[in-house]
Amino acid sequence: MTEREVLEKQEENGQQGFWLIQIGSFIHAYGNGAFALARATGYTVRRKHRRMGDILTCGFPAERLGQVVQKIEEAGGSAELQSDG
Repeated sequence: MTEREVLEKQEENGQQGFWLIQIGSFIHAYGNGAFALARATGYTVRRKHRRMGDILTCGFPAERLGQVVQKIEEAGGSAELQSDG
């Protein structure tokens, strides 16, 4: 799934959820999901420059996924793990 597809899916669900996407050894959230992830974990939201315009992202090392899921749940959210395969 591309960054643009993630943002479109989040828009379709009324920003009621967000997707975490693994790219290499890091996992990222985009747009409003980046802010939700930052609130739950304390990670920083960053602005990335893309050809189609700037995008907001928040990421963390993949080996911390379990800790991040726990923090999301402690903040009142829920997480559902899925794979593309």
